[in-house]
Amino acid sequence: MSKFISTKTWTSLSPIIAALSSYGINLVAASTLISVLEFSEYLELQAWSIYFSTVSTLCIIDLKLNPNGEKYKTITLLGLSIISSFIFLVGLCLFSLLIGNEFFLIVAIVGFFYAIFRGMLMVGLIIRIPKIPITMRIIRSLLLILLGGSTLVGFIYLKTATHFILVQGIAAAIPFFLYFPRIYKFCFINLLQTLLRVYRLDRVRLFRRNLSYFIDMAQNPLFYVVLSGLAIVDGFEIFVYLFGLILPLSFLVNQIIAERIRLYFAIDNISNFICKLKTQSHRIRFGIIFFRIIYIVLITFGLLSCFEIIDYALGMIICIVVQMLFICASSCSSLIIAKLGMEALNISIITPLTILLIILSQINAIAPVAIIVATMLISSKYLLQQNIAYSRLNKYKS
Repeated sequence: MSKFISTKTWTSLSPIIAALSSYGINLVAASTLISVLEFSEYLELQAWSIYFSTVSTLCIIDLKLNPNGEKYKTITLLGLSIISSFIFLVGLCLFSLLIGNEFFLIVAIVGFFYAIFRGMLMVGLIIRIPKIPITMRIIRSLLLILLGGSTLVGFIYLKTATHFILVQGIAAAIPFFLYFPRIYKFCFINLLQTLLRVYRLDRVRLFRRNLSYFIDMAQNPLFYVVLSGLAIVDGFEIFVYLFGLILPLSFLVNQIIAERIRLYFAIDNISNFICKLKTQSHRIRFGIIFFRIIYIVLITFGLLSCFEIIDYALGMIICIVVQMLFICASSCSSLIIAKLGMEALNISIITPLTILLIILSQINAIAPVAIIVATMLISSKYLLQQNIAYSRLNKYKS
């Protein structure tokens, strides 16, 4: 692989290739699904699958990045993470069969393979074996390109949201099965001892981290539930496609940035982590000011749209732009919150906002107004996280 292109270059290119292939399958879904309602369902399935993949792992691999990280073997943490996701998979599948709703079954299966794929990527990055994430991403990207291209030319007919989401689950599963013999051989050794060590050293931290993730990560799928209301409103269907194509692209950019930040900062102890960040304090300060300004713009135009002083369409366009910017830039504040153990404070911020989003997703509100209000709530979360992380960073004494 490094004969023509260096490993370092592949390490930089592979997340970009993976992001482009994932975004490509979204474009194929948008262009081939028969209706905006079907595309809206696809967005919900995708969002809830990603949510399942995040919460089902219980943030176990993240323990390697904590102060007690040197006391754990990364590969064993992956084994615990896989078992945790499998238990969630079985539970959600049984629940789906019990209530007779295939939605949860699809979310469980696809989310399970997403979780393992993400876990294996993290392990490859943490132990600094770039071949693992490079190989996994290239295999998955080639599969998505092949399946997406075959759909466009008519060799494969993916006609429902379920078909498209299962395709992505399969593409995430193949690398896992290729590495399965090694995973089976190395990941499930001394699991009980590791589990007892986690309970003894990090049970409080792990509980707070998982509660924070459980509440925080729910906001994205809840937003798509709110967005589905636009799919049945004449004249606003185009915004389902705009939100559904631009926001996932923003999350892909966020993932690329997060990985770079994680490689540069996350393995360090807290003192070195703070020292490195403080060398960038002028850039961080500029970013904070910039996001305060765009938040004010969002609130101003959002309220004007809600009261029909300006057109709903203009308000939603501003919502798309602002939410896109916040998503792309959220990686740094998230890492500061995690590294400095600020989960309890984060929970106090996100809990009321998430509750309001749940209420908003269940009431019969005017669809454009609901989208604007939902964007205000989510952007409030990002802005508060940024400011609290920046404040704590300045007060921290290394």
